[in-house]
Amino acid sequence: RQRVAMGRAIVRTPKVFLFDEPLSNLDAKLRSSTRREILLLHKRLNATMLYVTHDQTEALTLADRIVCMSMGHVQQIGTPLELYDTPANLFVAGFIGLPPMNLFDVEIRDGKAVCAEFTAELTAHEKDMLAGYEGRTVTMGVRPENAVPGGDITVQVISNENLGQNTLVNGTVGKHKITCKFRDWCSYKYGDTVKVSFNKKHFFDKETTNAIRA
Repeated sequence: RQRVAMGRAIVRTPKVFLFDEPLSNLDAKLRSSTRREILLLHKRLNATMLYVTHDQTEALTLADRIVCMSMGHVQQIGTPLELYDTPANLFVAGFIGLPPMNLFDVEIRDGKAVCAEFTAELTAHEKDMLAGYEGRTVTMGVRPENAVPGGDITVQVISNENLGQNTLVNGTVGKHKITCKFRDWCSYKYGDTVKVSFNKKHFFDKETTNAIRA
């Protein structure tokens, strides 16, 4: 029915298409193939398309620009990469990305991000960016692929999910839950420990939840 509806719309040569969650009732395989059809249709017709979805995979793969909304309010407008790489606030950071971003409450102290379970070194850029937050608590976000093997932070493994080209390692750092996305095939078991470090970090103001920028 989705294909028929798109065909009827195409023959009318509209300047703007409106898709309201067109793939929500399809199974995973058909959803993937239909998503590719919509992408090719967009390229071929060179028409404006407004696409409403709760599925971030659809948003990230189809969009030239995304409007991320919550409770009727715009949270951020930008390219898929901008929303993923530089989220404007905690909502966007937690909503965009699968698995979601790991979040920790840390105190900025002497050029480090400190919590009870670990201390993360800050880069020179991060130190400058957080200069006004010395002695204050902020929220630090780390995407799963940015928690990399090797370092001083100890993860207690809960589960190990092999996905072929990478592995999701779910665990805890003290009281904090964490998901790490390693490139290699791993065979960790429940109760194992693995040392990690964070090669990229995001910081958010605790009161406003907005991203802290330089």
